[in-house]
Amino acid sequence: MKIKTSFRLTFSILLFIPCYLFPQLKFAWITDTHIGSPNATDDVIEIIQDLNKRDVKFTILTGDITEKGKNSELIEAKRILTELTKPYFIIPGNHDTKWSESGCTLFKNLFGENRFYFIYEDYVFIGLNSGIPLRGGGGHIPIEELIWLNAKLEKLPKNSKIILAVHHPLDNDIDNSFEIINRLKKFDYAFILVGHGHANREYNFYGINGAMGRSALRGNKTPGYNLVTLKEDSIFIEEVNLIERKPWYKNSIMITNKTKHVYLTKKIFRHRNADVHKIFDTKSTLVKTGVIQDGLIYFADLDGNVYAINQKGKLIWKRTFHTSFFANPSIHKNQVIVCGTNGFIYFLHRKNGNILKKIDVNSTIIASPVINKGKNLLIVFSNDGYVNYINPENFEIKRKKVSDLNFEAIPLYIDNKIILGSWDNYLYSIPDYFIETLQYYWRWTEYKNFYYSPAACSPVIDKQNRIFISTPDKFISAIDIHTGKTIWRSNEYNAWESIGINQEKNVIFIKSVIDTIFALSLIDSIPKLLWKNGIGYGVDTNPVNLFEAQNKLFIPAKNGTLYILDSKDGHLITKFNLGYSRLNNIVPVSKNVFIISNMDGDIFRIKLK
Repeated sequence: MKIKTSFRLTFSILLFIPCYLFPQLKFAWITDTHIGSPNATDDVIEIIQDLNKRDVKFTILTGDITEKGKNSELIEAKRILTELTKPYFIIPGNHDTKWSESGCTLFKNLFGENRFYFIYEDYVFIGLNSGIPLRGGGGHIPIEELIWLNAKLEKLPKNSKIILAVHHPLDNDIDNSFEIINRLKKFDYAFILVGHGHANREYNFYGINGAMGRSALRGNKTPGYNLVTLKEDSIFIEEVNLIERKPWYKNSIMITNKTKHVYLTKKIFRHRNADVHKIFDTKSTLVKTGVIQDGLIYFADLDGNVYAINQKGKLIWKRTFHTSFFANPSIHKNQVIVCGTNGFIYFLHRKNGNILKKIDVNSTIIASPVINKGKNLLIVFSNDGYVNYINPENFEIKRKKVSDLNFEAIPLYIDNKIILGSWDNYLYSIPDYFIETLQYYWRWTEYKNFYYSPAACSPVIDKQNRIFISTPDKFISAIDIHTGKTIWRSNEYNAWESIGINQEKNVIFIKSVIDTIFALSLIDSIPKLLWKNGIGYGVDTNPVNLFEAQNKLFIPAKNGTLYILDSKDGHLITKFNLGYSRLNNIVPVSKNVFIISNMDGDIFRIKLK
């Protein structure tokens, strides 16, 4: 027994002895700090106090820096990290981007960027953002990041030693992970550091070694982080939990499998039931497909570009502003109106995109505005909780405080009411013109929990004046439009923020979290199941409107596939694979022609036969 114990001890010492005998590069690795969650600030302060005593060159933080991406949380994180005595390099995670109050702009403003690149001694360090702007469930490397990464990697020799940091594991957690894996496999050496899973864990990403790091938070243990040591082509990782150091990982950073990792999904642009053409590529992230007026498509992206193209994809004009655009453009007479995350509302001439006027509401705008044509009002929902009533001709603004937190979705505008959810837990019925003495007609909630707020789902209304909303607690609720009272509520359908209604407004369609589409009849007081179909899109928490026209139901999916079902019985008519990123909303052009986009900035025109 003593011999075995002695052997194990000797082997353990020999395993990690190279770290201490030879020249090496040591840095700290912190992940999943979740500032804003209980005790997180205290935990991170303890870590920094310990880390400042260590002999490290710098610190890398791999995402989920905050709990909800609130401005106050990000500012607090910046304040705490300023106490580090050595440089730090930081990337966001999904918690920093899913509910971002600033539209994912404050992170960059505070930390300089949401990615990093630097060379230290023999190693190249790269950090990529995989958090999806205002979308949940998994990760995605934005098209802008891929373009930036290509430019960096092209300048590196084949024998470069690359240490890549990204929040999500580079497997099925990131829908386009193969894009990164294949780029790294052009080199001889690479290693991948990830967070997200809150535990120390070994990985091999299709031939590239990697590791997941523990959360900084104490949980049932103590706060902690990892120390990483690089020596030639070897990497050593040990956990520091503020009580002891525990070596747990040793491996080579040499790439062992150079075979390309390619998804089997093919991009299909032609089909027997329809013609599908990619008509435009912005090479920038899009989160709304846009609007169509007089044959032109108007849309805006997260790089601050506003476009007008025709239905064949010919660029009519383009204007660029120092902001990001999450909201759909609005059309009013000769104006295209776009609302930015910088708080500015831009009034552009429809013909040429020239600026007619810009006004500032001093708050990020993410939700799409509406236009009250009868009263000549543009109604804008800003993230300070205000509703802004703006005359688009004399640009007079009247403001009304309605919500405590930010708005996000495309509102439902019916009669003189605007129905829109907020991240303060409530769905609001808001007047479509300024009333001095009225804040809102009513507000509705069934569960006062931030994460279950009705903010990301666009509501629909049926013939009986019942508003339907899907919330992240997986409930579908029907609400009386006049009183704001719950009429019906069910969690039978595993729903998640994606619903639609047919043109007759007597059938609601629900996209469940896993694979299945449901259709419920709304003819009676209690909705009844008409049909369901497991169409195989996998896990999908991407909030998007389902669209129905001419007895066809369009399902834009997280996996980049557009499914078209018969809305009467649910059978699959056809499907199109339009890349690997999440699809945005469908926009009808004519009876059989539709426009759709994906988050990678591709615009597609679909003509059904």
